[in-house]
Amino acid sequence: MKRYNSIPGAVIPGYILFILLVVSLFPGCSEAPVHQSLPATHKQASWNSYEIIGFDLVLWSAGNPRLEASFWLDPALSRARMETPDGSVIVFDGSEFYASGPELNRARFHVLTWPYFLAAPYKLNDPGTVREDLGPTTMDGKDYPTMRLSFRPGVGDTPDDWYIVYQDPDTKRLHGMAYIVTYAKDTARAEKDPHAIRYNDYETFEGIPIATRWTFHPWNRPDSSDEASDDQKSADKEVISRDTLMEARLTNFSFYVDRNSAGRNEPSLPAPPEKIFEAPDGARKLTKP
Repeated sequence: MKRYNSIPGAVIPGYILFILLVVSLFPGCSEAPVHQSLPATHKQASWNSYEIIGFDLVLWSAGNPRLEASFWLDPALSRARMETPDGSVIVFDGSEFYASGPELNRARFHVLTWPYFLAAPYKLNDPGTVREDLGPTTMDGKDYPTMRLSFRPGVGDTPDDWYIVYQDPDTKRLHGMAYIVTYAKDTARAEKDPHAIRYNDYETFEGIPIATRWTFHPWNRPDSSDEASDDQKSADKEVISRDTLMEARLTNFSFYVDRNSAGRNEPSLPAPPEKIFEAPDGARKLTKP
């Protein structure tokens, strides 16, 4: 076994001293960027090991239920299905949208938006994404690593959407995202009404940390202008407002692999696994608004 002894009077090279000084003064600079550390924290390998993931969602606004539905998606969110208690079935098969049963307003929006919010930590490195590290954002006295996520033309159903992703500096989990909704509206109009989702009440399912309560808030763009006075900066509104516009509760998470449940007494799928993302019988095709 080799022994490494200190040598009295040894001189440490200047470049090593410089590196040690930088790391001690700026410990965050050695951390992985958000698009790498978030998927790792959220156990992407475990997430990707399943063929189908399901959950139930109830969305509340002003004390009233706004949407109640069950969702199923594949890990990449290349396909998705939703069903409502009144019998509406919406399917995205990877290229087309289909619906059967009672008409659901904004069906194309619903079948992908809520699964996207669930799968967000795993979508940061998708083909066609454009990432930009923005540096930390200060909220509630803590600095949150931040990145901007946008999309190349033609990617997804709403390629003009963008997200500002905030990572919790302590847990390394997804804290929240600012976003715009360009579904059925142009970008200029959407950017006048940005919102943010905050992820709350994390629990662990099959080793995967998942937020079981989402809250939605107005979002205020941080003032990054160098010309802004200290008074202006101190008077800025919270980046993610404390006003809550909507709240979503997620329950009944289920995981399926090899066409079977993962051993957590998952309910039966609403269709055979090989057909769950296919157009339902008698379905009508949904066109883009």
